[in-house]
Amino acid sequence: MTSIRHRLEIFAAAILTLTLSACASSSDKERKLTLLWTNDSHSNLLGTPNCAYDSSKTQDGTTGGIARLAALIGRIKEEVAAAGGETLLFSAGDFTMGTMTVAAEQTAADLNALKRLGFTAAALGNHEFDWGAAGLAGMISHADQPMVPLLCANIKSEQAAAQPIAGLIGKEGESGKAIHPYIVRTLSNGLKVGIFGLVGVEAGSVSNTPLLFDGNMIDLAAKAQATVDTLRKQEKVDFVILLGHVGVEMDGTQAEGESVELATKVCGIDVLLSGHNHTHQPAPAQIACEGDSGWSTVVMEAGRYLDNLGRIDLVLSGSRVKSATGRLVPIEDTLSGDSAVTAWEKTLAASVEDQLIKKFPIVPDAGAFLDGEFCQVLAQASFDIPRHSHEANNVQNLVSDAVRESCGCEMAAISNGGDVRDNLARVDGGFPLADVFRAVPLGIGWDGLAGYPAVKFFLRLQEIVLVLEFTTADKGLSNDDYFMCFSGFAVHFDSREAPLARVQKIWRNVPLDESSPGELIFDRSQNDPFLIPKETLISVCTSSYIAQFLKSFNLNPRDSAGTPVDDLSTLVCKEGSREVKLWYALARKLAQSPGGQVESRFNDGEAAFPHWRRCRNLADHPL
Repeated sequence: MTSIRHRLEIFAAAILTLTLSACASSSDKERKLTLLWTNDSHSNLLGTPNCAYDSSKTQDGTTGGIARLAALIGRIKEEVAAAGGETLLFSAGDFTMGTMTVAAEQTAADLNALKRLGFTAAALGNHEFDWGAAGLAGMISHADQPMVPLLCANIKSEQAAAQPIAGLIGKEGESGKAIHPYIVRTLSNGLKVGIFGLVGVEAGSVSNTPLLFDGNMIDLAAKAQATVDTLRKQEKVDFVILLGHVGVEMDGTQAEGESVELATKVCGIDVLLSGHNHTHQPAPAQIACEGDSGWSTVVMEAGRYLDNLGRIDLVLSGSRVKSATGRLVPIEDTLSGDSAVTAWEKTLAASVEDQLIKKFPIVPDAGAFLDGEFCQVLAQASFDIPRHSHEANNVQNLVSDAVRESCGCEMAAISNGGDVRDNLARVDGGFPLADVFRAVPLGIGWDGLAGYPAVKFFLRLQEIVLVLEFTTADKGLSNDDYFMCFSGFAVHFDSREAPLARVQKIWRNVPLDESSPGELIFDRSQNDPFLIPKETLISVCTSSYIAQFLKSFNLNPRDSAGTPVDDLSTLVCKEGSREVKLWYALARKLAQSPGGQVESRFNDGEAAFPHWRRCRNLADHPL
């Protein structure tokens, strides 16, 4: 959820007007074009928290929601039309994966929402591939037709991993094609607009199908430039928009990151609507292209989870941008939702109950804790449990405990970005199932059901230290996907030290109730930091998503004899024939809370149990 401070920043930010150099003469006709977009909405069709949301009402304390977005879009379109302008509406990718509604309408609810709201096009992002290409093909096959055009110009369709969607990729207008490199739209004012999509380098690298996308900026920029040239030289468009799932980073008020780098290397893009980094960029940036001193691109990203709608109002002189005024428009509970979309929203919970929740044991089945309800309250507490960026947090602690209990391993390792995605927020003092799912919502298992399964395997202690040095103690300081934290193990590291020498101490056998510190097994202050043999095999459990990235460290999961294992499907934690999903393990952990109350040690306000206790950065929290 957006913080109060961030909301104030959005409202307080001056609307930045960019005056761009224009090649067109002053006699060229002026045209007005408004671009509206979302990015990284991640199946947030319902407001946040899901189980407090009612779009037919105002002042319910929630943010976002597709019905409120529909009402806001309708209002802006009327305003723009009255002023003689045109409006285009886009998604810059990652429109799916993030809440239980991903399972609704046979996994097509996100695509159907885009259609209901009249989106012009949607880019594919990395999370559209969370269920693999086969999962994306399934969403498309179940979507209401004709569906919103999906754009991606840099899918390597020849790769084996692309086989399930290879037949769906082609130019718009070709029979049976749903994914296009670009589309062209001619507006009523005569402006011919070319729109294309890209998955960025970092986004592709953390996808479930990394071989489908460009692995470096040189290749990505070349593909982008080739597509721009096709649009301008062959399709004869006047104006080019990139829906780039490539990301903006903010250094104060300065825009940086892949989107900015791409705009400097590719000439001919008028506007780059960005996604992937979840950045709340309050105003657009003007980025000059290095290859053409007269060209610049307007770049902007609009946050995440339907907290905001991005808006850029353009004045064109001929076909060149004369001015661009942009801002984020909050989607909040002062808005009453569109009535037709509100009615559709109300069908989603029942669809999820039927198509996901009831696929799991339901009370009174043996061992069941679920009652089949979307908003079943699992536990009570007097506190919310927030997720913190680039630092261990109690959501990670709870999830790792839940996975460790379910799989029976020595160390459970959970990613703060690749696994954990959001806070655990209460509704009326309780934690409802749908909002608990939002904390660990990603992926799919070999069973075809939503949610990454936990896997269990072995690593040598020296391998664990190596992984920690590269992830939590290095990349995790700037990218949450790499920030791992644990149950059963505790780690001290110091980010002030040189890379590969930051992990200072490791303890194992930390009891689940954290009643003792465990056994110290690694201490860098000693001549030999390994206090037990470094070849010692440690049983590890994590998500199947995280386990697949061990290969990037030239490591493989091992079996109990130390033999490398290639097939992750053989390592899945199961209860009988059922996979143990991260979300299911967490929900059960909460449902089994003593006396129905979440333990106070998971409260950030509990001084004896600081949220960073299991992965302590000594630079931030000295002894």
